[in-house]
Amino acid sequence: MIIALARLIRLPNLIIVALTQYLLYYFVFLANFRVHDLKPVLDLTHFSLLVLVTVMLTAGGNVINDVLDLQADKINKPQKMVISRYISRRTALWIYFSLQATGFFIAVYLSFLTGNQRLLWLYPAASIGLYTYSSYFKRIPLAGHLLISVYCAGVALIIWVAEFPNYVALYRLESDRALMIRNVTLFYSGFAFISTLLRELIKVLEDEKGDRLAGYRTTAIVWGEMKVKGLGILMGIILILLLSISGIYFRPYFESLDLVIGLGVLMLPIILIIVGLSKITTSSNFKQLSRLTKLLMLMGILVLIFFR
Repeated sequence: MIIALARLIRLPNLIIVALTQYLLYYFVFLANFRVHDLKPVLDLTHFSLLVLVTVMLTAGGNVINDVLDLQADKINKPQKMVISRYISRRTALWIYFSLQATGFFIAVYLSFLTGNQRLLWLYPAASIGLYTYSSYFKRIPLAGHLLISVYCAGVALIIWVAEFPNYVALYRLESDRALMIRNVTLFYSGFAFISTLLRELIKVLEDEKGDRLAGYRTTAIVWGEMKVKGLGILMGIILILLLSISGIYFRPYFESLDLVIGLGVLMLPIILIIVGLSKITTSSNFKQLSRLTKLLMLMGILVLIFFR
């Protein structure tokens, strides 16, 4: 049951979400706030609650996605199905609503604790967005991919929203340092958006057979394989450009070359993905590319260590 639950909520993905937020918090925000003895709006305990809220939202989105995607999953990944094999649909729905309700109450608490009302309305907006992704937008060409990519970009941006009063205070004391925090956050949000969109395009190619039999009108079915692969290659090229420009921009801020080297290493899996998209045609090969894209996203998170 525990293993089935971990698979249902996509535990490895949740670890990546939590790791992203903790690394940004420590190496980008706290490290720069401490230079001027600024205390964070959220101490470690309350920041951990913010991470928990994000993880609960993401886990709930994964659960409802599986609940609403049962027919296609029976064709695309029958051996990996959790709902109906290990966990009933009713239990899965109970898990979903429990996660959403608990996360909402924590978001309300954090909102009133910090006096930041944005934290309150962002929660239902994200929750509704993830539900409509699974129930509607996922089956509309490109729309669903863009929605989930925006959510992944928001995983980083929410920290900036929570710590915005300190960002303003730091800007008044040392504008260059504050702008560096802003630009690192925007860089990673952009990286998360584009890499997620790239992975979504690869996944929709991988799932085309089951989606077609289930009657879905996904990007791969409506646009065709060649156009989707072309868009994926374009996203890969944009990622390389983003990393190149970021390496040039951030280089003056750091004495060590570690950051530039880290950004350069990130380009290697992107090149492999671009080459793979230009050659492969089978579902099993798309699955390998999907895993490579997940590795790229994990490597992108670890690069945050160099922003200290």
